[in-house]
Amino acid sequence: MLFRSNSDIITESFSSCEADTTATNAAGIAALAQQAAAQGITYVVSTGDSGAEGCDDPDTETVASGPVSVNVLASTPFNTAVGGTIFNEHGQNSTYWNSTNNTEGESAISYIPEDVWNLSCTSGNCASGNNPGIWAGGGGVSIYSSTKPSWQSGVTGIPQDNARDLPDVSLSAASHDAYVLCLEGSCVPNSSGEIELFLVGGTSASAPSFASIMALVVEQVRVAVSNTGQRVGLANYVLYRLAAAENGTLSQCNASNTSGLPASTCVFNDITTGNNAVPGEQNYGLSTAQYQAGVGYDLATGLGSVNVGNLVNQWNSVTFNPTTTMLSIPEQSIQHGSPVPFTVVVSPNNGTGTPTGDVSLLAAAHNDEAAFNDSVGMFTLNASGSIASSTSNLPGDDFLLEAHYGGDTTYAPSDSGWASVTITPEPSTTIVSVLTFTANGTQLNFTSGPFGSFVYLRADVAALSGHGTPTGRVTFNDTFGPIPGGNVYNLNTGDQLNDGSYTVTPNGILNFDTDTHTISASYEGDFSFDPSASTQALTFTIQPGFFA
Repeated sequence: MLFRSNSDIITESFSSCEADTTATNAAGIAALAQQAAAQGITYVVSTGDSGAEGCDDPDTETVASGPVSVNVLASTPFNTAVGGTIFNEHGQNSTYWNSTNNTEGESAISYIPEDVWNLSCTSGNCASGNNPGIWAGGGGVSIYSSTKPSWQSGVTGIPQDNARDLPDVSLSAASHDAYVLCLEGSCVPNSSGEIELFLVGGTSASAPSFASIMALVVEQVRVAVSNTGQRVGLANYVLYRLAAAENGTLSQCNASNTSGLPASTCVFNDITTGNNAVPGEQNYGLSTAQYQAGVGYDLATGLGSVNVGNLVNQWNSVTFNPTTTMLSIPEQSIQHGSPVPFTVVVSPNNGTGTPTGDVSLLAAAHNDEAAFNDSVGMFTLNASGSIASSTSNLPGDDFLLEAHYGGDTTYAPSDSGWASVTITPEPSTTIVSVLTFTANGTQLNFTSGPFGSFVYLRADVAALSGHGTPTGRVTFNDTFGPIPGGNVYNLNTGDQLNDGSYTVTPNGILNFDTDTHTISASYEGDFSFDPSASTQALTFTIQPGFFA
């Protein structure tokens, strides 16, 4: 099985309560994120819109009843978690906004102070324009962490809690400063010259907004290294290093300060006002609520919001020790279903030390070195910085393989050279069945019945190795003559679930002629599986009379 990996950046705006998630499911979520990072994909996830109460629904609840919890989808060590901020003009709108747009459509005069996004309130204490609810930026501590990620260190304010803390960064998420969207051609003027705009908010908007910023970073990185295929991977390695460089100047980067703007040199706008406590949470409405904004990193907004220009322009100022990745495949032709052995060695270009982390084995079918679009799997370096393993995930074809090392806090990502391998087809088996169903849906083998009986022809195609799923067509044959409705069907179509390698005549055949029929089936094969035919034909009889 190959996993598609065309994208440099993935953004996800769904949320699921970590406290209600089993350790097994959380590990599965983390494994998918780890695979993305190993492939060099930057994975951006929203932290949720119910503040510290990640188990509650801001769309339906006005008072949280669940435990303090984070979004489990954002809580892995392999993604960038994005929380929310809100503009706070402190009633001085004219200081930050012009009453009309300039020629480029801009009305903002300067940077606008930001606080933690928290519009939650109870019915008795809502500020003007706010409805009762638990709307606030997600953040907090993951319960499925036993160690803090290596990259989450070095920044003022990071808790010493041996856990993965959220968020990493934040962007505007409030309806107060909503994002303006055009959907399905809504910004094309109608016959009256009118257009329709949509306003959206929440961390579901701030996460893809940060992903678009990371797209600018990817382009900057590619220009710097003159490599159109270069990927950034896990952004947190660089984000926290850039933030650590501002430890001594945090007072100049205060984003909640009404007496002055953050310095023009700041990469991160440090949010120092507010919290993400919501109604129903202990100490809601008090300065003693659990997750307060503060100097440097905090569990309400992470490192803060970003100065996009500075982030993009300074990204390459963070350097890592260069590495070399070597991939070796000793066998160049292997039958499908047999393991393909390989070794990977990642070593520093200079000095001593051992790179750590993960390697993704990437494949380009038909020996197309221009497009390594598929991941064969993710593998973790051992203590010597190497991997000796095998994979059975390649389908039949000619492949070029490449190993991508995702990097760590010390060592830079690198790609190996190409190694070729040909996966030849393996034998398959085809078994034919003739079936019918009772009125209550019970499946039976069909041997005889009157004219008009429901008859289903089924062919099961299996791989001897158990790896992969045969594709292509099956042809049914009847010694009596042509099969009503046709005799050629694709595997994994018709009425059956799309999870097995079999085909069935879609709706049953009602008009087999009266007589004896002998059915066989043949499979045409594909890149991974040789053709095969059923070795035992099945006979049934259609009797005179009519099915009742």
